[in-house]
Amino acid sequence: MRKICKQSRKGFTLLELIIVVAIIVIVTAIAIIVLGGALKSAKDFTDSLM
Repeated sequence: MRKICKQSRKGFTLLELIIVVAIIVIVTAIAIIVLGGALKSAKDFTDSLM
């Protein structure tokens, strides 16, 4: 008789890791765009004060 042994899989699949990295890249890109706009607005505001 053969023993049927189920292996417990621990960890993440490659697809899950790729999806998480893609989400992080998208959020970072959006943050950089927003931060760039805020910096430009702040610079324009300080230039108008002088």
